[in-house]
Amino acid sequence: MLDYSPVKDLVFADLNLDGSDYELFHAVYARTSGSLPRPARVVYLDLEEDHLLERIAARGREYERDFHRRYLARLRNAYEERLGELGETVMRVPVVPSESPDDVAATVHAALCEFADTGQGGGDRPDNPT
Repeated sequence: MLDYSPVKDLVFADLNLDGSDYELFHAVYARTSGSLPRPARVVYLDLEEDHLLERIAARGREYERDFHRRYLARLRNAYEERLGELGETVMRVPVVPSESPDDVAATVHAALCEFADTGQGGGDRPDNPT
């Protein structure tokens, strides 16, 4: 299990590059990461921007300090646009703001176990394979 899909690079390129930098990135991506197989299953944790900012502030990581709601909204939209490309099956797991990280991990674990057992995921949460 990894916290990575090659398509994540495309998401960040969509947000942060333009012009010739964007074109160069896509040319390199097509020759390298673009040929990698997509993950079989991806779990997409979905939490609204305001709650993301609260969790970011609570973590206190220096490199996240300057994240703003507008950037997180753009990031979320970029992921939404490429959601179907992230993996063969994408399970959207809405995160309830009051849930602890352990609660979220338990929900993800249950969804993945159900998927492994039945070939379908979702658990208690709506499954959104794309």
